[in-house]
Amino acid sequence: MEAVNRLCSCRFEPLVEAPVPDKAVVWTGSNYYDGSGWVGLTDREKLSLKPTLFADQRLLFLEPVEGVCEAFKTVQSGKYDVKCWSKHGCHLGIEGDKSVFLLTPNLREVAVYAHPERLPAFPKAWKPLLFIVNSSLIAFRLTDRVCLVVTVDESHTVKVQCVDYNAGFVVSHPASNAALAYGAMVVKGFEELPNCEAIPHLNCAAGDWGFFVQLFPWGTFVIPKAIDLARPTSILGLGLGRKVDCLGVLMHPPNILIFVHLESPKVLRSLEYGRDYLLTAIKKTETDIDIYLIMDGQMMRYEYSFDLRINRPGKPKHHDNVGFKCTLELDDKKKCNRFIFHNTKTSTVLVPQGCPSGEGDHLVSSSLIAVFDAEICMYLTHPPALKLCKAFDTVALPVE
Repeated sequence: MEAVNRLCSCRFEPLVEAPVPDKAVVWTGSNYYDGSGWVGLTDREKLSLKPTLFADQRLLFLEPVEGVCEAFKTVQSGKYDVKCWSKHGCHLGIEGDKSVFLLTPNLREVAVYAHPERLPAFPKAWKPLLFIVNSSLIAFRLTDRVCLVVTVDESHTVKVQCVDYNAGFVVSHPASNAALAYGAMVVKGFEELPNCEAIPHLNCAAGDWGFFVQLFPWGTFVIPKAIDLARPTSILGLGLGRKVDCLGVLMHPPNILIFVHLESPKVLRSLEYGRDYLLTAIKKTETDIDIYLIMDGQMMRYEYSFDLRINRPGKPKHHDNVGFKCTLELDDKKKCNRFIFHNTKTSTVLVPQGCPSGEGDHLVSSSLIAVFDAEICMYLTHPPALKLCKAFDTVALPVE
């Protein structure tokens, strides 16, 4: 939350177009792949991902105000003092230490919530985080852990549910305006709400919020920040433990879920996104998606194809598992140094060595709108997004 707070106080400049190299297929912060190898990126600063905020002010910190907001005067009991915070037509009020009042432009009336326990005494400078995810879902983060999720169904019935902020995350898709939720943010009745979709659970070492979410006009790629590869252990013929080898899940609405795996021999290895591997996807045609993976200096491409009929509205969810096949390179002590990837019917090793990756880097393309860092609730965007949607039009200037 502190990162978004600092972002809100930053100076912003317009997001302007910048030329992408003609042959660039994908790129990192300093290099691009031109179809045959990696080349230095000359306009790296102009094309780099930078922090941004929604142009429509749907993600913001409320400011403390004097007195009681006019809208809350009809719902307050009058027994206790009411503290209020407001910004851009959004209002929060707390009466005493349990009653909470909420109002945003997309709520027809004040939402009232009674917390079962006493809320802490909030300092005057405290700024609660508000995220109007879409017309069906609003999230108010009151404390480090207490988050109120307001849902609005098709009949305009409003419900307020309290969840642990650190037990999940929610992201607003800048192109489709869909609310995508994970973990505790998938509140009761969430999947019946208009334009809301639950992200499937992933076994990883990143907890319930350590994820990067790549956002494209056609879909979403959810990637954990850390993975501890593991295989079930066989004891007396029984497999004990969980298989953990999923690098991410690619979601193509309305029905397709593609789980991207490593097909490797049994091995224990900890992977960190950015440092050890990079992922992204490009939709080539109406039925074809290329999934790119960089790991251990190699770059691979998986060519995924699907039947349009399975992705029609009203059809059931379609789960697919795709894998990058690899073997182990062992040192003198039989410890795995790196993976060696191999060509298969559907995947190709494009570059066998020398591919860039580094801590904090991302693999992007001209079809990427933004990357959402779920851990700090921050969006990162770049110039190609201007041609893909209208959600972002400014970026934060570097802090001097």
